[in-house]
Amino acid sequence: MLSVSSPILLSLNLVTSRRCAAIAWSIVPISRHGNRREMLPTTTQPACAPWSTHAIGSTSTGPPKHLCALDTRGEMMAECNFTNIVKGPFQACNLGYSVAKTREGHGIMTAVVKKGIEIMFKEYGLHRIMANYMPGNARSARLLERCGFVREGYAKAYLKIAGRWEDHVLTSLVNRNDVDPRE
Repeated sequence: MLSVSSPILLSLNLVTSRRCAAIAWSIVPISRHGNRREMLPTTTQPACAPWSTHAIGSTSTGPPKHLCALDTRGEMMAECNFTNIVKGPFQACNLGYSVAKTREGHGIMTAVVKKGIEIMFKEYGLHRIMANYMPGNARSARLLERCGFVREGYAKAYLKIAGRWEDHVLTSLVNRNDVDPRE
């Protein structure tokens, strides 16, 4: 266990690598320029505030949730975010994630995503988490499979990335503890 006085740091046991110093939750403001890097905290400064329980409204979309793994220098190793959080009858959100190129293949991304899923299901009572990936992205396919996601479809021209409309594989994970007893 990492011994620090900051309330934003969680146990090192969440990631089994000795290179990981912290896993911290924060509410991430959306950049008005749409630049994802502007949203990501790179250190454990006050930008990584404790998770706010009032952020998810009863039926409205709540602000995104962000989980990051930081190395001992405070550099971002991996991050995942939960966006389009909707309660009410839908009780779902979207998952996005990224890992530093130098940290690929070390299990860090899997640990961060699994912890995020656990929190979204157990603490916030969501029923479904959706994640999509481009068909050629084998690493994303394997990550989502390891985390229990199942393929639900294929969307043509789903997202415009770098000026091109890209197809995506649609996947989701349903909270096993929130399944209709009739099923």
